[in-house]
Amino acid sequence: DLSELVDLTRLKTLSVGYNSIEDFTPLVGSALESLDLTEAGLTSLYGILPTNGSLTMLELRFNSIIDLRPLSSQARLETLGLQGNPIDWALFPNGLASLATLQANGTGIEIASDLPLYLGATLTSLDISYQHTELSDLSALQAFQKLENLSFSGNSDIDWSSAPELPEESWL
Repeated sequence: DLSELVDLTRLKTLSVGYNSIEDFTPLVGSALESLDLTEAGLTSLYGILPTNGSLTMLELRFNSIIDLRPLSSQARLETLGLQGNPIDWALFPNGLASLATLQANGTGIEIASDLPLYLGATLTSLDISYQHTELSDLSALQAFQKLENLSFSGNSDIDWSSAPELPEESWL
């Protein structure tokens, strides 16, 4: 029960991962900047996120989230952890122009062009490891010119000739 948090108006960071929470209403009106909902049994983000767009860091690891459109209200988001969610990349929202770190390992990326190309203007760190798909073509990452850290470990079908030459990259 998060109802007691309503009175904590100065709260900026909240970690409630590994808990089964059914009512996220107290979070909707909060000014949280950092929220960790790792393994919280989530299937949807609707009615969960602060409506004022205050989040800069959001961890959603190991839930069952498919639809990321509710993230469109979080324009200040800089770090997003999606590991282990069955993401429908066609539903990735526009407008996350501050996103610098995306941890998308194990999210079912079939081809690198599944990733929204507009993220190429801001992402400095991208993890697309262990997709458990036939991910092989990385040529779409050529548009990700700000990447400094890239991990695509555990994708055994990678066509190495498709890996783009990126300035100042660090291959993990």
